Amino acid sequence: MPSKAANPYILGSEAIKEKPRLNEGQAYFNILTDGELLPSHLAIKKDEPLQIADVATGTGQWLLDVYRQLPEFSSSRFMGFDVSSALFPPPDDLPAQIALHGHDIRRPFAADFIGAFDVVHVKFLKYAFRKTEWEVVLRNVIALLKPGGYLLWEDSDYSLYSSVPSSLAFTEMVNVDIEFALKCGRDIRHTETLFYLFESVGLTHRGQATLFSTDKPELKLLANDLTMRLFSTSLEGMIAQGGVKGCRTQQDVKTIIDRVQDDIDNHGLQIVHGIKRIWGQMPVSSIVQYD
Repeated sequence: MPSKAANPYILGSEAIKEKPRLNEGQAYFNILTDGELLPSHLAIKKDEPLQIADVATGTGQWLLDVYRQLPEFSSSRFMGFDVSSALFPPPDDLPAQIALHGHDIRRPFAADFIGAFDVVHVKFLKYAFRKTEWEVVLRNVIALLKPGGYLLWEDSDYSLYSSVPSSLAFTEMVNVDIEFALKCGRDIRHTETLFYLFESVGLTHRGQATLFSTDKPELKLLANDLTMRLFSTSLEGMIAQGGVKGCRTQQDVKTIIDRVQDDIDNHGLQIVHGIKRIWGQMPVSSIVQYD
C-alpha cells in the first residue's frame, strides 16, 4: 500500500541546480526531435496566429523555442504554467507574447484559460503525481483546449530505460527508484496509462511514437550525463523521505551512482532512454463547461 507520508515529487526545485538540467534537457530534446517541437503530422495551422500553452513549463525553454520557430503574429500568445515560479526567468527577459503563471494542475484552471488554446503541451511529469491523480490532471489539462485543439504530451517511464551492454549496477539503480515510486503511489508505467486515458476523456485522432536516444549517436554522452544527474537527484530526494532498503543514506546514494558511473567510464556503458510522444485532438464539436 502506498505510503501516505511519501511525496511523489522528489526532484526538488532549487533553481541553481534545476535550471541547467532542465535547459540542457530541452536542448537534448530538440536534437532528438530534429527540432520539430510541433509535429508536422498534426493539423496545426502554423501559418496563422496560435494560442499555445505549456504545462509544467519549468524554465519556459520549450515555449521560447516554439516561439522562435513560428511566424510572428501580434495576436499569438504563449502561456506557461507551473506549480512553482522558482524556475521562471524574469518577466523582462521574455518576449511580450510569452507569460508564465503559477498553477497546480491538480486543480482546475481559471475560467479565462478554459477553451482558449490551439495547442497544449506537457512534458516530463513522471515524478509529479500519484497513480490516482493522472485522470484528474488530464481532465484539467484538456479543459484548456479549444474545440479542434491538440494536446501533445511527451514523457518517459521506467519501461523506457535500458543499457548497452546490460549493467547490473544500472538495473539496481533503476529498481531502487521504482521501489520508492511504488512506495509513494506513482504509476511506474504511466505513459501507457496516459495513452488509454486520452481515449477515455474523449480525445480523437490519438497516436503515439517513441523516440530513443540511440537514434541520435551525437546524444550518447548527453544521454548518459542527463540520466545520471536525474537519478542522482531522485535518490537524494528519496533519502530525505526515508528512502527504501539499500538507499537510506548519502553513502548509499554515492555507492549506487558510483557503480553505474564506473560502468560508463570503464566499460563503455551506454544508457538508452526512450521518450514517448502522445497526442490527441479535442473534438471540433466539443464544448467545455466550467463551473
